[in-house]
Amino acid sequence: MIYCIASLDPWSGDHQIFATVGGRVCTMYQIFEDDGSILPLLGFEDEDVDEVLYACVFGRLDPTYEKKGKASTEKGREGPTLAQPIAGDFFLAFAGLKGVITVQHFGGGQNDDANHRMCLQAHGGAINDLKVHPKDEALLFSASKDESIRMWSVRSGACAAVFAGDQGHISEVLYIDINDSCTKLASGGMDSAIRIWSLEKQVSARIEAAHASNTNFSPVILQLPDFISNLSNIWQPNYIDCIRWVGDMLAAKSVHNQVVLLEIVQGKKKQTLQVRHEFNVSYCNIWYLRFAISPNKQWMALGNMSGQTLIWNLDEAFEKHSVIKLQHPKVNSTIRHCAFVANNKFLLTSTDDSRIIVWNCQPSGRQQQAAT
Repeated sequence: MIYCIASLDPWSGDHQIFATVGGRVCTMYQIFEDDGSILPLLGFEDEDVDEVLYACVFGRLDPTYEKKGKASTEKGREGPTLAQPIAGDFFLAFAGLKGVITVQHFGGGQNDDANHRMCLQAHGGAINDLKVHPKDEALLFSASKDESIRMWSVRSGACAAVFAGDQGHISEVLYIDINDSCTKLASGGMDSAIRIWSLEKQVSARIEAAHASNTNFSPVILQLPDFISNLSNIWQPNYIDCIRWVGDMLAAKSVHNQVVLLEIVQGKKKQTLQVRHEFNVSYCNIWYLRFAISPNKQWMALGNMSGQTLIWNLDEAFEKHSVIKLQHPKVNSTIRHCAFVANNKFLLTSTDDSRIIVWNCQPSGRQQQAAT
């Protein structure tokens, strides 16, 4: 079973790479943009046979790094070394049942000593999701069964902030997402609630010190989110399986064959969430089916239990109710995860029987299967 797909956003001249996790293995691939075929590059297997990896994410240590020359654009299939096709220093983080985050650093840029691995350990339960800060990708966020969210510096290994406590989640945190302006962190979990946390003031003030830390670092503890909304008025009490920012709105999913687009509305006394649009689906009434939002916020993709992948154009969502349905003739197992890669050229989906399906997204908006 493949639980998660993550990609490294390519710079000009870079090859497109992505990673998957399932069981105790994290695997990195290259995707060839001419035909959508994929090539395994590296694999990491946890020593603990009982480990189950749920989440992975890529990040760059210096997103502003300017390359002296373009990375290799060779389309050879011989399995290139990572230092050649990818420019700059980057990392791959993965975690799961054990609650330990493994961060594998790769030195594709100026730092020849960057190829090393670190382990981040502080959570008291399984880790369900990982995200990086959109502007400072050396900041890593983790959501855990222990009811907390943590923010880490992957430069130093220091935990910079903990989001938990008095008004925090009262059950597992399943999913997190950061808005485009990097001021808010949204979280959803098994307590049927969405919480929105501020990433300004206390949090931003600790970032520089956390990056520079080389000793024990005391994280800031945030117990009061800016906003809490229980969605039991929309769904019967159940967990929030997936949540993503779409501009200033939130897309959310539970286990009720539905994704809802929510708007934060200021009332007389407090803010509330109101449903702006409903995306009704079939065979999606189990948890851990994660939808994807394209980087340009135009497309949303979600798999279901019958092997279908459903795609909506969010620019037309309020006017039309059409959905694009993709089904590979040889795939009828559950689609767990979706990811848009290579500047939306491809959509990747993963299945319960450990297949990766690559769909070629044509400029016209029609999706065609490229490879499996």
